[in-house]
Amino acid sequence: MQNGGKFASRSSQENLCPDLTSDWQISQNRVTNQVRLQAIVGNRCYQFDEIEGYALQHFTGQYTASQVEQMCRSHFRIFIPSDLIVRLLEKLVDLGVLPTALTPVSENHTLDSRPVSENQTLDSPPKVREQLNEGESLSPNSSEDSPRILYGPKLKSTVQWIPHPSGYWILRNSEGVTCLQVDNSDKEVMEKLGWRPISDIADVYDITLEDLQYLLRMLAETGMLQGTQPQKQPPNKFNFQQLLCFQIPLFNPDAWLTQHTGKLRWLWTWQFGFFLCVLISASLAIWLAFADEVSASNQQVWAPGEVTTLLTFVLLIMVVVGLHELGHAFTLKHYGGVVPEIGLLFLCLIPGCYTDTTDQYSLVKRKQRVLVVAAGVVVQVAIWALSVWVWVLSKPNPGWHSASYLLMVATLVTVVFNLNPLNKFDGYYLLVALTGINNLRSRSFQFYARLLRREHIWEAPSDCWTLAAYAPFSIAYTVWVLSYLFSVVVDFAPQNMPMFIDFSKFNLLFGR
Repeated sequence: MQNGGKFASRSSQENLCPDLTSDWQISQNRVTNQVRLQAIVGNRCYQFDEIEGYALQHFTGQYTASQVEQMCRSHFRIFIPSDLIVRLLEKLVDLGVLPTALTPVSENHTLDSRPVSENQTLDSPPKVREQLNEGESLSPNSSEDSPRILYGPKLKSTVQWIPHPSGYWILRNSEGVTCLQVDNSDKEVMEKLGWRPISDIADVYDITLEDLQYLLRMLAETGMLQGTQPQKQPPNKFNFQQLLCFQIPLFNPDAWLTQHTGKLRWLWTWQFGFFLCVLISASLAIWLAFADEVSASNQQVWAPGEVTTLLTFVLLIMVVVGLHELGHAFTLKHYGGVVPEIGLLFLCLIPGCYTDTTDQYSLVKRKQRVLVVAAGVVVQVAIWALSVWVWVLSKPNPGWHSASYLLMVATLVTVVFNLNPLNKFDGYYLLVALTGINNLRSRSFQFYARLLRREHIWEAPSDCWTLAAYAPFSIAYTVWVLSYLFSVVVDFAPQNMPMFIDFSKFNLLFGR
């Protein structure tokens, strides 16, 4: 490569990135967003993630490392670690794409341009550095071509550190779209994985090997370590709940969403938000003004008891749920997230769809997370507002009049169902996003478990009131639902079960 001397003589951020265009070709897989680096001569080929691939497109010998990092930040609109290019260059050296001489290291300096001495300890920066055998020192006479020694598992190059305003870090793996929330001490330990023996890390940070093994297992299960993949939830034993709610994955929609999100940027402007508020307010006023006619339409539509009416209603629910999920997906994509999966959802045997928006947890702004969760409900309310006007204006056409009424009902039913925070649907996740309390349900019950055992409660004082309120409301709601379902069964059974069963005793329980 022609830029070797110049690149090695500057600091890592001011160096020009090497020119790959003379020996390598870059192509992108539209489905997985992975980028392929293919040798022009020979059959060597390597895979990179979307961010690395975008950076490699600017390895033309014209841009510095800092310029390429800034381009990545502007393009993806997410946090890009400051050592992205340094780590990418190290990866290219390890793969043999670049010669070792191109690594941005000067004499007696590590890859992050900090001096190394013979007595360097583990407290020094853990960024990609050469590991020294006992008795060796890194001197000007050391061979730059000697291989680095790795000690055990190491974080993948696709892992990103995202600082959160609350003081912790989000560890995000763009390859498997998984996230972990860690504090500063965990971050320091994780950064040293692979560069020091496990026993040394445990000694320096005064943690047990069992705790360190738990940390490694957590990283492996989320696919954060090299050579690991995110573990899917193992299938549970069959239970009745699976008949009420189950999912069938279909495909990865991320490339399609990326292609079309740019055309819909106007949806997230304040001007469109203002227009939507006016439309919803006007629709609500019209709906209240025609409340008597709405009630009459209810009798006209459902009284005949036709099967086609029920099928139309179910079909409209499927359409509303599908648009609801696209609202989540496009909003997450608008804020730079990844949507790796879309599929069919069967809820009480009624088909719909779902999207995997796990990557919303990598968004550090609470407002963005709230908008991602609320986007689905906003879409449903907008559909309801439009259906009100269609219902009012379509009186001369009975078909449109009935269909628009069914659409109104379908949106209202799904909105009410989704907004209940005591179910793990949009209302619950919206409450999580608003409060910033992840795993709200489980932490609320753990709060009471520690309280009853008189153990110390580690939750923040500002979160305790929310945690204390959620569990009782959740229990009360569950008891109410089960009681209602049981009463329905008791009313239904005497008319449809054999006469030798005496149901009078059950009726006495409800005072009938």
